[in-house]
Amino acid sequence: MVVAAGYNRVPNPERLPEQERFRGQLLHSAGYRNADGFVGQRVLVVGAGNTGAEIALDLAEHGAKPTLAVRSPVNVVPRDFWACRPR
Repeated sequence: MVVAAGYNRVPNPERLPEQERFRGQLLHSAGYRNADGFVGQRVLVVGAGNTGAEIALDLAEHGAKPTLAVRSPVNVVPRDFWACRPR
């Protein structure tokens, strides 16, 4: 699980309910470097701001299976807007 919550790369110190029961790796986005340790794994990315979305994309592009958890609906737009227009 990668938690992308907090302000300006400062981890939110609040613990998740029953966090100690989670047996997988729990990482804040401030400590995320690349997808190497997640290849072939299901990864929950909590937070759909720029950081969470970029990490989820990086994970997907490098062989992980990310799921993005969001609190409310979000607008998703292409990162390269002009690259997606019909020709």
